[in-house]
Amino acid sequence: MSSETPPPPSEATKKGLPIKTIGAVAVMLIVEAVAIIAAVKMFGGPSEVKGVGLEHAEHDEGDTLVEVPVLHEKFTNSSSGRVWMWDTEVIIKVKTKHAGAAEEGEAKGGGHGDAKADGHDGHVMGPTVPEEMKSRMAEVRTGIGAIMSSAQHAYFTEPGRETLSRQILEYLRKVFGQDAEGHERIEEVLIPRCLGFPADY
Repeated sequence: MSSETPPPPSEATKKGLPIKTIGAVAVMLIVEAVAIIAAVKMFGGPSEVKGVGLEHAEHDEGDTLVEVPVLHEKFTNSSSGRVWMWDTEVIIKVKTKHAGAAEEGEAKGGGHGDAKADGHDGHVMGPTVPEEMKSRMAEVRTGIGAIMSSAQHAYFTEPGRETLSRQILEYLRKVFGQDAEGHERIEEVLIPRCLGFPADY
């Protein structure tokens, strides 16, 4: 019994399998590349990355808000049909450049009511809010007193006294007006104390 040995593979047979595999892989890569290019064109491509320059505004010390006491008095109100006495404290918030300081006024040679240099650009400013308030305190007390006396009783019982604060703010802005740049000199009115009790018991 003779066994036949299969003939050795030819060179073409040896090289056929790797060539087909390489060809198939190459075709797949080309197809993927075409698909990626088509997708990029379809969706507009990657967006450009642009650096955004952030502007750091210099903090102006003169724009810091400070509290300035206005008055602490008792006002009567009879809008409810009974006379009530309201122990009230009023404070305003103004910018530092409008509040001034006694030391600054003395250093610059300015007294009450005297004009003084601003320090930012050298232009001359009028009296500060506390200085002007001191010279017009009777007017301020009369105006706030009129608001408190004519206010509705419900205004005194609001949690934040919003209506009274708004009315006093409007009045004080009329009194003190605006600065040279057209900004209000009075920024806000606070009423931290407003305690009432009947005055006719």
